[in-house]
Amino acid sequence: MTAQSEAKRFSAQVGIVVFSRLLSGVAQLLTAVILTRLMDKEQVGVLMLLVTLAAAFNGIGTLGLPQSILYFVPNLTDGARRWLVRRTTAMLTGLGALAAGLLLLLIVGFGVFTEGKPGMAPLAGWVALYMLFDFPGGVLKHVLIANERHALASAAELMASLSYLGSLCIPAALGASLENTLMVLALTAAVRFATAVVGLELLYRGHRAEPMSGGVRAQLAYAVPLGLSQVTGYLNGQADKVLIGLFFAAEVFAEYSMGAREIPLVTMLPYTVASVLMPRLVKILATVPGDAGRAQVMDLWHASIRKVSLMVLPIAVFFLATAETFVAWLFTRDYLGAADPLRIYLLLLPLRVTAYGIMIQVFGQPRLVFRASVLAFVVNLALSVALVWPLGVLGPPVGSVLAQVVAVGYYLHHIRRLSGTTWRTVFPWRPYLVNLVVGLAAAVPAGLLAEQLDLDPAAELGVLAVAYAALYIALATATRVLSPQDLAYLRDLALLKALRKAG
Repeated sequence: MTAQSEAKRFSAQVGIVVFSRLLSGVAQLLTAVILTRLMDKEQVGVLMLLVTLAAAFNGIGTLGLPQSILYFVPNLTDGARRWLVRRTTAMLTGLGALAAGLLLLLIVGFGVFTEGKPGMAPLAGWVALYMLFDFPGGVLKHVLIANERHALASAAELMASLSYLGSLCIPAALGASLENTLMVLALTAAVRFATAVVGLELLYRGHRAEPMSGGVRAQLAYAVPLGLSQVTGYLNGQADKVLIGLFFAAEVFAEYSMGAREIPLVTMLPYTVASVLMPRLVKILATVPGDAGRAQVMDLWHASIRKVSLMVLPIAVFFLATAETFVAWLFTRDYLGAADPLRIYLLLLPLRVTAYGIMIQVFGQPRLVFRASVLAFVVNLALSVALVWPLGVLGPPVGSVLAQVVAVGYYLHHIRRLSGTTWRTVFPWRPYLVNLVVGLAAAVPAGLLAEQLDLDPAAELGVLAVAYAALYIALATATRVLSPQDLAYLRDLALLKALRKAG
């Protein structure tokens, strides 16, 4: 396979996974949009806090086991893959049971998070049952990606997101109570778990399970440091919501949770690209010795950053300029207070052009990911708590942004050291900064236009999006930020070309 055909194949794989994760992100955002129109703020606040806690437990309690699949599977026989997948599923089931028990202890046993949130404690049992099945249910997509079954992985992730949307919104639309709504969510997770188990067995049918070299100990040696980094990393990302949930009433949390979110595509794209790229980078380091291998890895990583930046940076700038209009369109004008938290969250996006931790994992140093997450968490917690009093609900997100700046600096320092590069060459600074400047320049005329418009939020956002996109593409083409190949790739992605080919 030529380098050009290999690049096209990789782009197609990324396009498939990105599209499915975009739809999954849209489904989660749509869930919030629908619920704000079906429930009052107090109900929305209680429900969103419960599902936020469930997601937090999942993020910190899986101990890096699903992500370890991406590292081990590419170099294993099918028999060893089957063994690894079975052991991983079993361990995650046990961890799910432990996390469910801890959630019940916190909410029901000690009454944590329940102040100002009436009726929350009786609902915790259904959320705990949901967590029990949700923990192991997420293995399937990682296994499919590691086996280069990207279309199937995308379908599995999309179905999970659609089931989440349906299990919350359909009962709410039918007038069901919060308890019955969460019961449906738990039962849906159980069906998804059963489907994942059957799918994984079918994937490796005909192959006898054989322990991989090093067994569970080797997997845990890689996964646990990564998982510990996820504990602090996920807490780092969710600390603001936890603090708002502790200190403020359900109505405040409802409004904050609508704004304290990132744009689905912008959030998922860098992590999707890095996840798809990781097995390839691991193989390069294993087969190409010395500086040549490290140089190839860095070249591929930089190429992925440049492509991701072409989408992330202009989108981030656009929503910074139109935050109030965006919130009014999604959640109605009753939630306009969510615009300020949204703007602060959007400041994270220029940092999110890649998954820096995955590059550390590629070089086989997951402990550094843990150290980075601990550093970020300590900085985040200290700043967030300190800023609650002077800034109120805006204090925790400001602390989160500053902590992420510190973490990115730490990651780049170690990527530079492990790859043998310099500060000047560790990151594609020039194309990144030129692209950011072009995006900001395009936002100025669009912002002036926004001041003259007095339209329905949906119509106003549409007009501004068209104007901004036209200005950005014109400026980016004139400054050669966008090449003809980049335009062709973005066009193919928009037209779902990779997805149609896979089908």
